[in-house]
Amino acid sequence: KGLLEIEEFEYKKIIRIGIKHTFIMGYNNSFEKLIEIFEKKFINLSKEFKDVLSGDIIDIGIPINFKKGNEYFNIICGPMKIEQSKEIFRFKDNLPDIGIFFDIDYFKKDIGEIQKEKITETFESFCKKSIDLFYNTLELLD
Repeated sequence: KGLLEIEEFEYKKIIRIGIKHTFIMGYNNSFEKLIEIFEKKFINLSKEFKDVLSGDIIDIGIPINFKKGNEYFNIICGPMKIEQSKEIFRFKDNLPDIGIFFDIDYFKKDIGEIQKEKITETFESFCKKSIDLFYNTLELLD
């Protein structure tokens, strides 16, 4: 809300407005099992492609960019071990040994002029959508 309190802030030149969340949720099985589930439910690599690669997947992560109406959301997600999550998260306490990582950037672009109240509403909406997206995706791991 600090930005909204600056009198000189111009609401006529908004190019992009959004919110970015970074999540990690612990997984109570092996990293290899999480990779297997992630590959089957999120990526679904074809047998032909796996045969061409002729190797075992030892880590997996994907960036995916989406558009829904005039809203965009970019996701980077995948299984993550604690060593890697310690490089990403500022707070090192209570990180899971194995987790599912999500980075979600939810935004609109080419906004132009917008009312002050609409900015807060947009942030709240994107925040809810981002959190819902993360938790709904986690349900696929069951």
